[in-house]
Amino acid sequence: GGDLGAFLVEPDGTEGPFTILEAVDADTPFAAARDARELSVVIGGPGEPRLHVLTETGDGFVASGAMSFTTETDVTQIDVALIGGQRWVVMDTLGGTRVLVRDVGEPVMLSRGGTPPILATDGRLTAVTDGVDTIRFFRADGVEEGRQTLPGFFAARGLASGDGIVYAAYHDAFDHAITQVTPMSIRSPTTAPFGDRADDVSLFHAPPRLLVTRRNADDVGAWLFDADVARYEATFDMADLTPTVGRPPATVSAATTGEGLGAILGAYLDTDESSLAILECR
Repeated sequence: GGDLGAFLVEPDGTEGPFTILEAVDADTPFAAARDARELSVVIGGPGEPRLHVLTETGDGFVASGAMSFTTETDVTQIDVALIGGQRWVVMDTLGGTRVLVRDVGEPVMLSRGGTPPILATDGRLTAVTDGVDTIRFFRADGVEEGRQTLPGFFAARGLASGDGIVYAAYHDAFDHAITQVTPMSIRSPTTAPFGDRADDVSLFHAPPRLLVTRRNADDVGAWLFDADVARYEATFDMADLTPTVGRPPATVSAATTGEGLGAILGAYLDTDESSLAILECR
């Protein structure tokens, strides 16, 4: 365990001051989403989940303090997104439920799946993973506009935002496939970068492109696709992503900016180490 906090990183890797939010255990679930100069961090674990809102000031953040935002308790997995001017949170609980909540309105009960709950947007609607293979789309007022069921189970992180669509990754008969999804259709899939069906495949929006990562016990890599998922625009191997070549991280996450920079965070759970790679995704 230790302190959970946030700091800004410049494109050259310079780190700003660390703003502590609260002390947490090593396995405490949390998620963060940024919109303009505001960062929302939601933290799960025993009891009610907490929301911290941080405002960017200079080279760091000013935190508002913890706030309660739902009566759900004992959150085991969580995701947050700022979409359409409001905050959306999806969470799995120890009681076996998956719940979608937003700043206003009633919560929506979803089906649990074998992968973490994920939020995304097509620029207008909020998309969320439901069960093992379904994507549901909601309007800003909470009304469901449509849903699509994929041909296979979700990949490790199988949903990402896009422009007029969302991207989805799923297991097919041989490996993984990547497709574009709307409330009304699923487009023809593209085969994911080569690997094994057991790999963790994750999708991240790198506007206007798609960043795909693959991780297993021996290797980690990333590929930057064009918006149509028709061709690679860049590839990144383990040496680009982590300083410990030959020892890939146990988990991989990513964040991107509107200026075409991406940051991939790798965590080594056995040693409490982490690494941050700044990628050119222009």
